[in-house]
Amino acid sequence: MLFIVEWTVPVENRAIVWNAFGNMSEDDHIQSQGNVKLVSRYHKLAGNFGFNIMESDSAEDVMKWCMNWSPLAEMNMYPVLGDSEAQKCVQ
Repeated sequence: MLFIVEWTVPVENRAIVWNAFGNMSEDDHIQSQGNVKLVSRYHKLAGNFGFNIMESDSAEDVMKWCMNWSPLAEMNMYPVLGDSEAQKCVQ
């Protein structure tokens, strides 16, 4: 199942988040994902938001990933469907 995770970083936390994210190694990223596969991640660095597309069999595992950043950012998570799944729903 695919999930979109959107985040918004308050201005007062922006430098903290940039430093934490910027100093993460590839191993740090993999470890923080747990049982969730990161499909893609997009940032609006000139602003204060971005989003991930994540894949997991468990919404709980995706929420655990969100909890890594929730002290510093507002997180929104919701499941999404690709074209083939969406088409089945509306047929």
